[in-house]
Amino acid sequence: MVDFSKYCSVLFFFENEEGKPIMMHYERPQSVDDYTLTEEAKINAKDMVKKELNGAVELAGIAIARSEIQHKDIMNKAKKGFK
Repeated sequence: MVDFSKYCSVLFFFENEEGKPIMMHYERPQSVDDYTLTEEAKINAKDMVKKELNGAVELAGIAIARSEIQHKDIMNKAKKGFK
């Protein structure tokens, strides 16, 4: 689990060729602002799709969780889908 006192989680939600969901994430310091994280994530997501990393072919969403509560909320919303 992420140590939210120091880090935030940048979450990526993709779909594979069959439309099944794929979730990936990485951690970044809490000191990095949302705009920077979002712009960085957009670039990384394009690269992930281009490489079909873990079978990802389409980006469904990007989210930033700065607390465990936010993380749980994002994951609950992801279960319902982004489309």
